[in-house]
Amino acid sequence: MSRSRKYTRRRTAILLAPLAVLALVVVGASSGATSSAKITAPPAFTAAQLAKPGEDWIDFGGNSMNQHYSSMSQINKSNVNTLKVAWQTHLPEAAGVASPGGGLEYKGVYYFGAANDDIYALDAATGAILWEYKPTTPQPRSKLRGIAMGDGKIFFNEYDNYIVALDATTGTQVWKIGPVGDPLSGEYNQSAITYANGMLFSGTGGSDSGLRGFIAAYDAKTGKQIWKTYTVPLSPKDPGYNTWGKPADLVHGGGGDWGKVVADPANGIVIAATANAEPYANRPPGNDLYTASEIALDMKTGKLVWGYQMVHHDTWDLDMSANNPVIFDYTLGGKKVQAVDQATKMGLNFIINRKTGKPFPQLPIPEVKVPQSPEAPNNSKTQPIPTGEPFAPQCATPQEWIAAGGNPSLLGPDGKPINFACNYEPVVPSHYTVPGWHDVADWPPSSFSQTTGLYYVCSTNTRGDAYEAVPQADAVMGAGHTGYGTENVSQVGGDWVKGQVGVLTAINPRTNLIAWKRIMPDGNGCYTGVTTTAGGLAFVETFDGHLLAYDARNGNLLWQSPQQDASGGAPSIAYSVNGKEYVVLPVQGQSNSKASTYGNSIYAYALP
Repeated sequence: MSRSRKYTRRRTAILLAPLAVLALVVVGASSGATSSAKITAPPAFTAAQLAKPGEDWIDFGGNSMNQHYSSMSQINKSNVNTLKVAWQTHLPEAAGVASPGGGLEYKGVYYFGAANDDIYALDAATGAILWEYKPTTPQPRSKLRGIAMGDGKIFFNEYDNYIVALDATTGTQVWKIGPVGDPLSGEYNQSAITYANGMLFSGTGGSDSGLRGFIAAYDAKTGKQIWKTYTVPLSPKDPGYNTWGKPADLVHGGGGDWGKVVADPANGIVIAATANAEPYANRPPGNDLYTASEIALDMKTGKLVWGYQMVHHDTWDLDMSANNPVIFDYTLGGKKVQAVDQATKMGLNFIINRKTGKPFPQLPIPEVKVPQSPEAPNNSKTQPIPTGEPFAPQCATPQEWIAAGGNPSLLGPDGKPINFACNYEPVVPSHYTVPGWHDVADWPPSSFSQTTGLYYVCSTNTRGDAYEAVPQADAVMGAGHTGYGTENVSQVGGDWVKGQVGVLTAINPRTNLIAWKRIMPDGNGCYTGVTTTAGGLAFVETFDGHLLAYDARNGNLLWQSPQQDASGGAPSIAYSVNGKEYVVLPVQGQSNSKASTYGNSIYAYALP
């Protein structure tokens, strides 16, 4: 959740009705020395190529299903304890700005998007820098979460709401379009863009600024916008309109997608997870579709195919766009099914049918009554709670609050006792409330292993903040705002402090029960994501600068790297060059830990 603040509200066009209006802007940008003779341009990958894990890592998720899984097994449980640093490269970047995005690799070239939206191509076997791209306008606030490749190009979202395509062999700019949103009003672009079927797919952040979220598709050759679909309704003809209470100022909306859109060409859809509704408090009654939801859109037209809401009338900032959807096919109840798995900030794991957007009969998601308060009369009376078990605590305690750095008096800024509660506890204006732990599974990617059939979540029991709703009478009105606007004020307790409890959890998607769970060593959070391999391994990183390898079947810790020169801050990837397998990760620091050490390195590990 966000502290009290004022925003300028801007009315925009219709929801869930595709648009195709965007100016194409081509500008120049500097790039470093090139070595194109060493670089094979990535092709216009087919859907089959994108979906199949192989020796290269051609999508942010390893494959287009976002599984963060490698089919290679040269490095495996029997020899992982012999891994050594194969190379380490210091990028010409100032240490101190962590970049959470993982890299890509194709035919011996490793591509990485660093802080400030700088893009690099490195020799994947030696770490030598082949080319460097620097934007004409540096983006000091950027936390680029990933890049894409295809059609001979490298694609990325600039933080100032432009999308850029670079020639993969030289690093020179091919096209630049935008802006695709208004950064002055609070919209921003930092998600890992998706390439599939000759198109690019991306959403936008800014739900906390009261903006209506959208997903859009672009032509990968030219950058021309193909369609644009808003996730929050504006008129009665828009899907979900009747789920917003009246009088509803739907311009507030929310429902952005600052995570990765996942392409499913076999079903002709893209799947996106949407963010919270806005304002947090004092909205009229209603479920507020399609915020805090999973939605599927037609790849060609952007038309809504299905939507499934995971938090009704979200007043807690429990947006789904934090942890990216993972899709996989598996056997459930004796039948082959197609699933999408969504780990959440509240520690619940949702598994639904990605063809229909509905829960499987074997894994029901019943509506369960949740706490109510007369001070928050518009909250939903029930919430969907998945069958199975949560992967994180559901309730906050005073002991944990104090241990995480919260006020030991257990009093809020108003001098009243803080109410320690569980998920979905109403946040009210009369006192401060800690509504369970928050941001448990955030942006760090989850993984599905095709070898073990398990789903892995890298999470951190964190953010035990206390919140108090701003009374509606004191709501801050933004310029041009015709309705109401309220936020919450908060008192920091366990947000981004040393002592976070990091957890790696393996979940059996046939039962949604935990197969095994491991606490990260030495008080580390788990905030870099997890990568699994056919060698039976699960790799994660730590705040204190170690790469860890766990047995993916039973959770035994098999190997820990020597301490690196900075904190882990981004997911690792795995690839093979000339028959040699590498595990490669950026080591640049972690913005979500005050104990983080910042750096500018890329590390590659391989067998001796």
